[in-house]
Amino acid sequence: MKQSRVSGGDWSKIIWGSVDSISYEESRDASVPMPDGTQLLTFTHKMVAIRAEAEYGFRILDKKAFVKYLHPLKD
Repeated sequence: MKQSRVSGGDWSKIIWGSVDSISYEESRDASVPMPDGTQLLTFTHKMVAIRAEAEYGFRILDKKAFVKYLHPLKD
């Protein structure tokens, strides 16, 4: 059974940081998959696609400050 998971809690009880700067690339001729299964061609629509990457880490300082909500999903 598939489940949706959501966490909640006191976010002041974590520490986080980024590993490096955000890197990005720009493309004028990208193909972007759409939810309906079609492809969006950025060149055809005079658009630009930007792909950005960032790496973050975090640590929970107090596990009792957080909860996990599980909710079953319908197929």
